Amino acid sequence: MTPLEINKKIASMKNHDGIDDAHPYSNKNNRIYNWAENIGDAFELFEEMVKNRDHENVSLYLGNVYDEWVCGEGDFEEVNGELAKTATIAICLTWIKWKETK
Repeated sequence: MTPLEINKKIASMKNHDGIDDAHPYSNKNNRIYNWAENIGDAFELFEEMVKNRDHENVSLYLGNVYDEWVCGEGDFEEVNGELAKTATIAICLTWIKWKETK
């Protein structure tokens, strides 16, 4: 998925409207979000996952094997999660997967 597709998907899942297709935002505060490319916005998704987990850890780290970011459930040794070139994309893909399985 491209960053734009990721942002659209998250906006849709959060029931946000959009100024235009490229910039999803919340009607409550008219803040523009860019979860796929802004670490502050992406980290809000990460924190949401951490706060809503009953038993699993949520981890984010730069993996050695593929030189990609990994985000998902579990400890650093055995993360079952998403691989991506950036931390923001890894967080977003993990959040999307988490929301779809809730």
